[in-house]
Amino acid sequence: LATSLTGKINRMRRIAEDLLSSGELPEGSRAQRDVQEIWEAGNYARQYRRRGGGGGHVTQ
Repeated sequence: LATSLTGKINRMRRIAEDLLSSGELPEGSRAQRDVQEIWEAGNYARQYRRRGGGGGHVTQ
């Protein structure tokens, strides 16, 4: 389960990064803020795993 979630989180981060860097989202728009939140949530999840959170062994 954890490996599957890791893959999904990484995929969401890549999509969010692509959208943010593409310039397709209007600056300051709700869509841009939502995608930025997805990116930040992915970063938080990665940091949490690195600190040993979640109680399991997760590999990338």
